[in-house]
Amino acid sequence: MERSIGLIQAYRQAPWRKQLQWIGLFAAVVVFLALVAGGYLSVTARAAQAGRDVQRLQAQIRDLEQSNESLRTQLAELTSARLMEQRAEELGFVPASPQALTYIPVPGYGGRPGAALAPTRLAGGASQTVLPREYTMSLFEWAQDLIALLAIQTGAQLGSGQ
Repeated sequence: MERSIGLIQAYRQAPWRKQLQWIGLFAAVVVFLALVAGGYLSVTARAAQAGRDVQRLQAQIRDLEQSNESLRTQLAELTSARLMEQRAEELGFVPASPQALTYIPVPGYGGRPGAALAPTRLAGGASQTVLPREYTMSLFEWAQDLIALLAIQTGAQLGSGQ
């Protein structure tokens, strides 16, 4: 027993052991903080890279949209009536006269189909949809009906000025 008490006192009396414990604890805290900071920096770096990628792609989209608009402008210029007429004359085309045209009838072809318009109303109003009164009544009509219903339920008489 005395020996165990002496061992405990010897352990307590060794200050370098307590210093080592504090140094170990401090080192563990520093390593933990370094790991947290490293993770944070890694996530931040990936987010920044993704942001730069998005900016690059947006710039590429703007460039492609400008290119498309430029090509549309060129197409509009090339297909303008003035330039088309000029190119046709250069290729030897001349305006057609009504006498120079030949029409060929094609059997079974009825021409362009007509435009599909809204159906016409049948005589007598057979195609009209009848809506319930609740959908067509005004706010004042609704209030009158509600007052009349309450009067019937309570037994009061409406319209009597007595």
